[in-house]
Amino acid sequence: MSPESAHLDTALSAPERADRLLAEMTLRDKAHQLVSVPPWYLVLADGSAPAVRDEWLEKAPGHISNFGVDDPATMARIVGDLQRTAIEGTRLGIPLLLHIEALNGLLAGGHMVFPTSIGLAATWSPDLVQEMADTIRKQMLRVGVRQALSPNMDIALDPRWGRVHETYGEDPYLVAALSVAYTPRSSG
Repeated sequence: MSPESAHLDTALSAPERADRLLAEMTLRDKAHQLVSVPPWYLVLADGSAPAVRDEWLEKAPGHISNFGVDDPATMARIVGDLQRTAIEGTRLGIPLLLHIEALNGLLAGGHMVFPTSIGLAATWSPDLVQEMADTIRKQMLRVGVRQALSPNMDIALDPRWGRVHETYGEDPYLVAALSVAYTPRSSG
């Protein structure tokens, strides 16, 4: 194992690997981990690579914003290809962090659409919200995306606020109950 890939040594603990990775990173590498790039910097609508793809992957951006493709199978293939390139084809091998909107369903073609948060609040049903969130989570995992923009877990006290529809309303108990229901449980 080369000194440049010492952070990949699985015999080390996660904190030791993180320390080694940080030691290997330049200031530019660290700065690029704070950068968010739009998905079209990495893949075009037809699934092909834009001219700037390799340049952006080599910079190891920390975050790919709102990555969605209209077909789940195509999306899973593209996400897998991008991750493989980021891990195997760059100096540090840092996986990409991709996020997608999941306020009321996975915002990509071929996935279920649910009522918005304010509509779900009218049900007063944490079980229904948990069932919806579990479905969204399964859909995300099948396409390789592990971070979602979720309902706004704030209390909506002013109807002029532009994000009221993304909340569970103004009742603190209801907002807490539905927010907990949306949040994944520990699997282990």
